[in-house]
Amino acid sequence: MARFEPALAAVLLREGGFVNHPADRGGATNMGITLATLSQFRGRTASVADVQSLKREEASRIYRRNYWDALKLDDIASQALAEMLFDQAVNAGVRAAARRAQACVNRLVPANQKLVEDGQFGSKSVAAVNQLPARELALAFVKATQLAYAEMVVARGTQAVFLVGWLRRSHELLDQALSESAPARAAAPATSTRRRAGGRAAA
Repeated sequence: MARFEPALAAVLLREGGFVNHPADRGGATNMGITLATLSQFRGRTASVADVQSLKREEASRIYRRNYWDALKLDDIASQALAEMLFDQAVNAGVRAAARRAQACVNRLVPANQKLVEDGQFGSKSVAAVNQLPARELALAFVKATQLAYAEMVVARGTQAVFLVGWLRRSHELLDQALSESAPARAAAPATSTRRRAGGRAAA
């Protein structure tokens, strides 16, 4: 089953350190943790200085509780798929990532096995993901993700500055999924797309 620590390491590498890009709708972030997320986790209003001084240990606890556990990713059989879902939960929001995964599953299963696309990623969603070939689901998920990025940029032109980084991010995750299903192929190393492009892709 999927492991949290490698997934966390990859997300932290992509997200980079403290950023306060004027076009990023998440505002000030550090290691991908936004001001709003930190405030919610601490139960009080956090400041930009709080975000800037955020430590890895607390970021790890936020990512574990708010993202990894929320999607039950410990129960996903494919490490690559779990990391793909985790990354999109961080980049676009847990419910958006869950709905996208459910929609992709529904494109690949018979009518009588379709999931409710409600963004609630429970045991049925986990089981459906695990029963499908990881390669096919990964390809469908990346296609849907890149379409969502394009729609985001069309709707909000200010987000175009982040598009190249978002696309690179999705391709890195796809490479990992393809290499997992074909062990002879080396996976492309993750790079920090956050520093180059950043941005929250939440709808």
